[in-house]
Amino acid sequence: MIWGRKLDRDDELASLRELAEGVHGVEALFDEALRLTWISPSIGRLTAQAPADCIAAGDFFAFLLHESDRDFCRRMARQVLDTGLPQDFELRLVARDGRVVWVAMHWRRRAGGLRLSAEDIQARKEAEYALLETVAELRRAQALREHYLLRSNDERQRLSALLNLIRLGILFIDHDRRVLYHNRAMLEIWAYPPATELVGSREAVLKRQAAHVLADPEAYFGHIDAVVGGRESASEEHEFVFADGRVVTDRSAVVQGGSRGEVSAGSGSTRT
Repeated sequence: MIWGRKLDRDDELASLRELAEGVHGVEALFDEALRLTWISPSIGRLTAQAPADCIAAGDFFAFLLHESDRDFCRRMARQVLDTGLPQDFELRLVARDGRVVWVAMHWRRRAGGLRLSAEDIQARKEAEYALLETVAELRRAQALREHYLLRSNDERQRLSALLNLIRLGILFIDHDRRVLYHNRAMLEIWAYPPATELVGSREAVLKRQAAHVLADPEAYFGHIDAVVGGRESASEEHEFVFADGRVVTDRSAVVQGGSRGEVSAGSGSTRT
């Protein structure tokens, strides 16, 4: 019965048919044997299958559901029949042309069987898959970065171990005049304690230390400033004398350091 004026049976059926044709989601009725007894015309919009063909197929689950979802859907439908408790879940329909369409299904107990309501969620699923693929790609990129970072760290550690074995003092300073790297020989030559860590220290700190241990600090600073200032791309060997009488040969150069800008590299070896 349609609420409002009293309708005769033909009018009532026509009104019900008009309502069913206007349903955007899919509505369907099943008997207690899980046989499809009625399905709304909107199934055609989702799957291009006619309601009559769905009913004539006999097995709704095999006719319209993706093969991976059929057994699960049957179990859920029987559970609703047995317990009377509603079930809501997502699964895939297969259209006439083989397309897969994701729907949200809502199963409810009714007198004499079950009612199924389904809504198209294909657009949401596609967005979810796109998001998952983006996340997966970001994870792959992160894993690749971590792989190369690990390799870079391994290479740096091997290089550092090698540089610490040689007797040539090595020092790298970046374009901000901060220490990037030094080896143990450099600490020994410049009379720093063995455990000293100079990475990150400014050049001014080094100059203060040098002023205490060099016989002629200003001559050495002038040599370094000439290299860093670009007046010498790579210096000739430059000898300077420590206050304790040691003579050291220095050779410095300005090296292009990529995104970090110019890096001046200085090296020195003790000579008596």
